Amino acid sequence: MIRGLYTSAAGMLAELQRNDVLANNLANLTTSGYRQDKLAVGTFPAMLLSRLEPGQRPAEVGTVGGGVQVVEQRVSFLPGTVQETGLPLDLAITGDGFFVVQTPDGEAYTRQGHFGRTADGTLVTADGLTVLGERGPVRVNGQDVRIAEDGSITVDGMAADRLRVVDFADRKVLAKRGQTLFTAPGGATPTAVEAPQVRQNYLEMANVNPIEAITEMIALVRGYEAGQRAIQAQDETLERAVSEIARF
Repeated sequence: MIRGLYTSAAGMLAELQRNDVLANNLANLTTSGYRQDKLAVGTFPAMLLSRLEPGQRPAEVGTVGGGVQVVEQRVSFLPGTVQETGLPLDLAITGDGFFVVQTPDGEAYTRQGHFGRTADGTLVTADGLTVLGERGPVRVNGQDVRIAEDGSITVDGMAADRLRVVDFADRKVLAKRGQTLFTAPGGATPTAVEAPQVRQNYLEMANVNPIEAITEMIALVRGYEAGQRAIQAQDETLERAVSEIARF
């Protein structure tokens, strides 16, 4: 009976974590370049086995079952829809890759292409981070800015630079920083995308499907309520058991 309480509580905690992730995904529904988070939930036996070293056999400690816990939170890198904005400094990558930006802590990577420029013509993100090209910080001093599909930049008919568009062999090495930035804390080296697909006057939107997210949120609320009812039922049963035992 006590184990049942812990099992129900574990399920409710997992649903709370799923709710936080889903709420954050929905909050960033209109954030261009946002990549939604996903949770992987596993049972306690599966988690215990996953922590064993190769070739190690589990000790016989009895039967463990019923409980669940969040095993992993990972990022979905599926592409989002592309919308036309008509703004010449709005860029979308419709294929693989990330734009490279400079942060105080080093290079970071993003799919958000809502760019602007400073007084000296430096191309920057909405957060003021410098966008990097093959020659360093990208500068677009001029009126007519054209950006080709391969990232080549011409300003007033003169070649200016080419945007760096990079990717990683294993995107699992990337760590989310904020809502739209990624870093490679493990020292993973990005590789240049040979044939990037950059579209000027467009933005890639978040890869969040609102209908799926809301449906999943409704399901988790029902699961949480079921856990509440299970705990209440078990608590009432324990209370009756204690009362009956006290009579003898």
